Amino acid sequence: MASHKPRFKAQADSRAARNRLRSPLLRLPGELRNRVYELAMSDTVVSVFPSVKPHVPYQLHAHLSGHATDYVGALGMSLVTNLSRVCRQIAAETRLLAFQSATFYIHSDGSFISFIDSLSNAKRGAISTIQISTPDAYAGGTLWCSVKSSVGNDDYSQQIHLDYLEWSWHLSLERLTGLKQVVVEEDEQWVYDKVGERFLREGISSCVRGRNIAIVIPEVKTWK
Repeated sequence: MASHKPRFKAQADSRAARNRLRSPLLRLPGELRNRVYELAMSDTVVSVFPSVKPHVPYQLHAHLSGHATDYVGALGMSLVTNLSRVCRQIAAETRLLAFQSATFYIHSDGSFISFIDSLSNAKRGAISTIQISTPDAYAGGTLWCSVKSSVGNDDYSQQIHLDYLEWSWHLSLERLTGLKQVVVEEDEQWVYDKVGERFLREGISSCVRGRNIAIVIPEVKTWK
C-alpha cells in the first residue's frame, strides 16, 4: 500500500496543476479569488442548536439569509460551502472562509460551547459575526442589569448572578478573538423601545467585555 502513495500523490499534483491552468477562477489573481469566495458565503447563516441524536453535542443548519426555504443543508462546517469540495487549492484557500464570512445564529443552551470546543484555534478565531434572538438577548440583558443593581447577598441576588453567569457562559463571546459584530435578530412580534434597547445592548456588551465590537439592535419603533 505504501508503494502506491507516491503515484497517487503525483496524480493528485498533476490534476491540481491542470486545474490551475484550465479553471477561469484559479487563473484570477488571489485577491480577486478571495472576493469571489467572500461573495459566495456572505449571505449564509449557520444555526447552531442541540442535536436530537444521542452522543452528538450539536447540529448545524446552513441556509441563505432571508427565508427559511432557502435551504442549503444540515451539514458540518467543512461542507457548508461546496467551494471546499471543488479541488485541493480552493479547499486550502477557503479553509477559514465559512467561519469568516458566515453569520452564526446561536442560542444560550450550551450547543454553541460544544461547537466552538470542537474547532481549532484558527477556526474559532475566524468567527466574525454572531446573531442572537431578541428574547434571548433581552433575557440576558435583564439578568445583567439586575446583577448590577443588586447590592445584597441574599438567595435571590445570588440566584440572579448565577443565572447571568450561565447565560453569558453559554454564549462564550469572549472566546471569539476575531469577533467583529453581534446582531440581534429582529422579531416581528416584539415591541422595540428605548428601555428594551438598553437591556438588549447592555447584556451583549457585558459579554464582549469592553472590546470594540459592533452591536446591531433592531430599530426602536416610534409610536404616533
